[in-house]
Formats: sequence, C-alpha cells, structure tokens
Amino acid sequence: MGIFSNLFSKKEKKEVLDAGLQKTKTSVFSKIAHAVVGKSKVDEEVLDNLEDVLITSDIGVDTSVEIIHRIEDRVARDKYLGTDELNNILREEITELLVPSSEEEEEGFSIPADKKPYVIMVVGVNGVGKTTTIGKLAYQFKAIGKKVYLGAAGLIAAIEYLEQVGFDYIEQVEKDLVNYALPKLKAMPYIELYGCDSTLDNKTGIITFNVQDVHPHDVATILDAQGVAIRAGHHCAQPLMQYLGQNATCRASFYFYNTREDVDRWLEALSKVRGVLGYAE
Repeated sequence: MGIFSNLFSKKEKKEVLDAGLQKTKTSVFSKIAHAVVGKSKVDEEVLDNLEDVLITSDIGVDTSVEIIHRIEDRVARDKYLGTDELNNILREEITELLVPSSEEEEEGFSIPADKKPYVIMVVGVNGVGKTTTIGKLAYQFKAIGKKVYLGAAGLIAAIEYLEQVGFDYIEQVEKDLVNYALPKLKAMPYIELYGCDSTLDNKTGIITFNVQDVHPHDVATILDAQGVAIRAGHHCAQPLMQYLGQNATCRASFYFYNTREDVDRWLEALSKVRGVLGYAE
C-alpha cells in the first residue's frame, strides 16, 4: 500500500475531482478568450493561437487540426466570422466530431447487464486524444440513456510504481542521456537551446530547443513522421515564453525507458527538419 492511498475519503476524492474538472473547463475557455483578445474577427493569427490552445488542452493533435480545418472552411464560406461567435462554433464542431462515425463501430460492443457500475479505463500518453475518445464514449452512452460519470485517477498508482523503479536509478539514466545528447546537439547548426547553460549536474532529463526558421509545431510534425515524439508549444509556461521572446519551443524528454540509441535517432531526424522545408544547409 502506497503512502498516499489513505489521504482522502471517498467524499473528499469526489470533491477534488469535481473541482479539478471545473478548473480544466474554466482554464480552456480562459485560454480561448486570451487567444482572441483584441481581435474582432477570426483570422490566421487567431487560428494559430486557437490551435495552440486545443493542442495544449490535450484533445489530441489530429482532432485539433480537424477542428481548425472546419473553422477555416466556415471562414472561407461565410467570408466573415466574428470572434464573439467562436465559442458557439467550437461547441458545434466538437459535438459534430462526437457523433458516431459509423454504425458498424457500435454493433460489436454492449455493456454487460450484470456489471454495475461498468468501468471503462482509458490509458495513453499526453496528446494522443484520450480526452476526445472519452468524450465520444460519454456522448454515445448518454444518447442511449446511460448515466455517465467521468473521472481521472492514477497518481497513487504512478507514485507506487516509481518507488519500485527507484528514483536514484531514474536520475542516473536521465543524467547519462542528457550528458550524451547535449554535446552532440550543441555541435549541430541552426539549433537554439534554452536552459542548457547550467552545469550538467543540475540538468534534468529535459532539453528545450528550437530549430531556426521552423515553427516548433512543424518540427514536432516532421519528427513524428520519422517516428520520433517530442512536445511543442508553450508547455504551460507562457510567462517564461514571454521572457525568452518565443511563442513556443520544442521539448525533448528523456526517462528511464529511453536509451542512447533513442537519442541518436532523435538527432538524426532533427538534422533533416530544415531540409524537409526546403532550406539549403
């Protein structure tokens, strides 16, 4: 049994969960309001900001891009779209995406009548579309009269797992990979590094960087096409981005399951990014 298991009663856990869900909802709409501040119509800048909001709200890259394309189509069709209409349009487009894509997908599954409550657990790393998938499931079950309660859990299990792996081991692996990657990265042209000037002893398993003349989201997309996953955006650190004079950055994260071979594959893919966009090296 982990040390965090008995910190909250059932009632307290529900209250914490409800508060967290409300905070997430408020945060998303606050981000949207910030994305359109000072703008009267939806233009390219608003769409770029909105795409950042959607992606960093963890609804998945593919879904975010699909929503942006739908809004672009509406702007092209209507010729003018005011930012005051944006929340309603987002609600409409997201609702449309939640509608079942085909009847065949529904036929192969039914909830066992003798299992109440029936729990569906959705697991995945950040950015793969867990929130969207959960929303689709909830929408479809509610449409057939089922009561749906959404919840998020996993912190206690994660802490217990990490205690078994060992924090000293995790730190050792991270430092080895960073010490291996940074000299190679600094030798590459067109790479801008952030927070990498401190001594290696103080460095964690995160390297923040940009590729000159290439937007971080484009860097992430090009690397993804080569089987390398990184994060791109403001990483919930907008004040730091303002201080750095950047709208977004790229972030490579190493952990105990990574190897030096992973680092080599990332650096090889990174060396091709500018060439993909036609820049002469």
